[in-house]
Amino acid sequence: MIENKPVIPIPVPDYAAYRDDISQRHATELPLNQVPFFSGGNLARLPAPLNRDKQGWPWTSESQVRYSDKASCPKISVVVPSYQQGVFIEETIRSVLLQNYPNTELIIMDGGSSDDTQAVLDHYRDFLSIAVSEKDRGQTHAVNKGFAIADGELYYWLNSDDYLNRDSFNHVVPYFIKDKRLDIVYGDGLLLNEITGEFTADYAPLVLERYLRFGGIVLSHSVFWRANVHCKLWEDLQCAMDAELWLRLFNGRKARHCHYPVGVFRTHPQQKTSDKITWSQKWEDDYKKYIWKHYAPLSKQTWDYRQREYRVVQKLYGLIRTLFKLK
Repeated sequence: MIENKPVIPIPVPDYAAYRDDISQRHATELPLNQVPFFSGGNLARLPAPLNRDKQGWPWTSESQVRYSDKASCPKISVVVPSYQQGVFIEETIRSVLLQNYPNTELIIMDGGSSDDTQAVLDHYRDFLSIAVSEKDRGQTHAVNKGFAIADGELYYWLNSDDYLNRDSFNHVVPYFIKDKRLDIVYGDGLLLNEITGEFTADYAPLVLERYLRFGGIVLSHSVFWRANVHCKLWEDLQCAMDAELWLRLFNGRKARHCHYPVGVFRTHPQQKTSDKITWSQKWEDDYKKYIWKHYAPLSKQTWDYRQREYRVVQKLYGLIRTLFKLK
């Protein structure tokens, strides 16, 4: 849709410059090595968890080995931006490695954390494609650096306080294999309350281009896309960088909904979406100072009508999903 195309170009970085800088300063050869894969499953080959009290996924169980021929599987580049998430990042890393997928690139971009992050990265060093830990300009800068050196056919962005569900790759990859013209697969998710330990189903709404301006309709931890449609992230944004990315990424693209809880979104007191006092102004600034200055405005009448329409459409979509048990 025309309304989802910026009327003023988005200032995005030069990936070639990022790529050269990382390659030279970290003596890294590109393309990166893929993470090790064992046809019998990776669980027995991984180092024992540092957090030895944990059980179940992804600590003592693993995904089914569905694919074993690397040549027939699209390479997946997973980019994990991180800062001061040492208490969570081990779970994030294990959830990727225990997908038991034969063609994975795992890229960790840490902003120079001073907590337990480095110890975790060192523990899994042999199973990572690369782990860079240095001061950066924030989350969006870290994500861009990661994708700048990625070499996969499919891209996935996973924050270091979230993690993948068991068998997620097994559910997502078939969509891309069956339909070579498919650009994006977005999934459902799970919400994990870190304080209570309770999980809640988080069903993705029907994502249509006409609703992308609302923000929050795409579960960022459950989206995969082809590298050839990738859009660079806008580094001036501190909070709404994903919502703005989806405006450009989904626009004019072929997308499918995978009705499986692909990613687990963890709610905890330190995250941006929980700390309303500290971050509410920054969320507002992202839209007022940046996003809406680069996109053509919608009239209030159009906006109000679109919101009413959205509520009706999503209610119907939910009923259809329940009646037909969509998968």
